[in-house]
This record gives sequence, structure tokens and C-alpha cells, in this order.
Amino acid sequence: MTKLYFIKSFGKSIKIILLLLSFLFTATYSYSDAYRVENVIIQESFQNTKNFRQNLINKGIISSFQILSKRILLESQFWKIKNIDSKLAKEMTRTVSLQGERKIDNNYEINLSVVYDQNKVKNFFNSRNIAYTETVSQPIMLFPIIKENDTITIWENNFFSANWDKSKYSNYFVSFLVPEGDIFDQKNLILNTDNIRDIDEKQILQKYNLSNSLIVLIDLDTKKNNVQYELNLSGVSYSKKINKEFKNDENKESQFLELIDEIKYSVENLWKNKNTAFSDSELSLEFTAPLKNLKQLNKLRNELLANASIKKIKTLEISSKVLKGRIYYTGSLKNLQEGLEDQSIFLKENFNSWVISYNE
Repeated sequence: MTKLYFIKSFGKSIKIILLLLSFLFTATYSYSDAYRVENVIIQESFQNTKNFRQNLINKGIISSFQILSKRILLESQFWKIKNIDSKLAKEMTRTVSLQGERKIDNNYEINLSVVYDQNKVKNFFNSRNIAYTETVSQPIMLFPIIKENDTITIWENNFFSANWDKSKYSNYFVSFLVPEGDIFDQKNLILNTDNIRDIDEKQILQKYNLSNSLIVLIDLDTKKNNVQYELNLSGVSYSKKINKEFKNDENKESQFLELIDEIKYSVENLWKNKNTAFSDSELSLEFTAPLKNLKQLNKLRNELLANASIKKIKTLEISSKVLKGRIYYTGSLKNLQEGLEDQSIFLKENFNSWVISYNE
């Protein structure tokens, strides 16, 4: 499980070195830990038959493989492992340990710990053209901002800073860090709580030699779009607004923890979508291409289809000024972009959409 680090009282250079060393250790641990599935609990009505216990263990192995797959696969790939049998899943395990078993009334329960062999799992996914993630992210600097009664809380007594690592959702490929909140940080975080995109954290990222950030804004003084977050990954921004009903002070902490789970899950899935391992699996992305005329439209379509990675293009909307469509491609996104650049076609991400520009 990736930890949240809050560096406090060291010399500035020592703090940054320790912060990055902590990330390196955690990243390695997180990736290998993704292949360890603990507390797989299976319970069924007890049957006094010869194979009952073994069948229960086999169901536990299948359940553990589904848990593992959801950690490292894109959501669009889940269906490809839906009908896997226990024999095939077991062939990919390194160890299967029975942590406990007990009879509860008329039910029988087992608790399994399963460790999978990374190479065998990856070979299995590759053989079935299943896209998966194996890349651990660079650290993401977290900036949680809470607004309540016209008061902004960032650096002290911030529930999200203190509890980000206590949520139920375990990140396996994304590592979060919190700035120390010293005088430099407080002076150089430029706030605009009306528009989260106007919040500027660049100078603080430079201080820690980082490029990724997650800004979370929780506005308890309003009900519409009262939760906003913006994720910046290597210069590309993703933003989202959510309406959340925070019912009362008694349940606020549990609601905050659920919100942390939701945001962490969203961030890790964005990371997985950007960093799938090379595969022959067919992936897709929706794009917009500004056009000068219909002649350019035909030329662009032909150039795109000439790219070896692109299998087909689906037109969603078309006019003399714009083409909106979906590209279906194989391989990695990076290879697709590099191949298109060789054709003087540029595929770039703009917030939550893709834009194609074309040099004639």
C-alpha cells in the first residue's frame, strides 16, 4: 500500500532528499505488493462432500485473481478475465496460503492469502491481448483545500492531509506526497477558490523537483459543484466537478473518507489509462480535429488510416470546420503519438479531450 508522506522538521535539502528516497522505496514496494492478495474470504453453506473444501479454495483463487486484475487492468479489459477457471489462475500463483477457516452455524468460511508470479501474470495478459499497467507514477503532490464558513484550511488541521492514507482504497501505482507547509509553501501557493484552474502550485512543485500535482477543493459553503479536483500529470490537466451532500457534522468524517476513496480511485485509473503496457489489445480515444476545408478532411482521414497503429476511425460529428471521431488503435499511446508526429500529425491532450492538429 502506498503511503502518504508529510515531511516536517528537517533542513530543506535533507527534507527533499528524504522525500524522494521515500518515494523510491514505496514505489518498488507498491508494484510488487499489487501481486499479493490478502484476506480473500469465501463463505458458503456447509456440505459434507469430498471436494467441498477444495472447491471453496478454488473459488477463493478465482476471486483473488479478479481482485488482482482490477488493480492492474483498465476497466475496459475486465470482461476478458470474467470466465477464467481456477486451474489456470492457480498456474500463475507463487503461493496460496490458508490463513484461517471456521464453521459459522451452517456456513463454512475460509480466508486465503495469494501471491502471484508477476512474469506469469504478464505473459498471460499478453497472450490474450489484455492491456495492463506496470508503471509506477512519479510522486503526485497533494494540495487539499477546505473552505467552510468563508475560512480556508490548507496547512494546519486539514482532515484530508491527515487522513489521505487512512482510506480503504489502496493505491498500487500512484504515490501521494504532501508539501511541508513552511513559509515558502504558504507564500507561493496562489489561491483562487472561485476557479480551481487558477490555483497556481508551480513554484512549490519546483521546490521539490516534481511535476505532478493533485489539487482538491471542498467548498462546504455551497451545494453545487462543491467538490472540485484537478490532476496535473506531466503538464496534462484533468479536472472534475462533483456535487456532494454533506449531511451533518456527525457523519462528515466518514463522508470525507468516502470522498478520498473516490478521488484516489479516479486518479489511479487516469494513470492506468495513460500508462498501459504494450499490447496488441485494441484501445480507443475520442478526438477533435479543427479543419480548414473538406479537402483537408479527406487527406487527414487517409493519413490517419495509413498509420500502422490505427485500425479504424469512427466518425462522430463532421462539418467543414471540425471532425469529431474515435480512433481505434493497438500498442501504446506514446508509440501512436510518435508515429503520427512522423506524419506531421500532432495528437495532444487538452484537459479531458484529445485534439489533432495537422500540418499540410
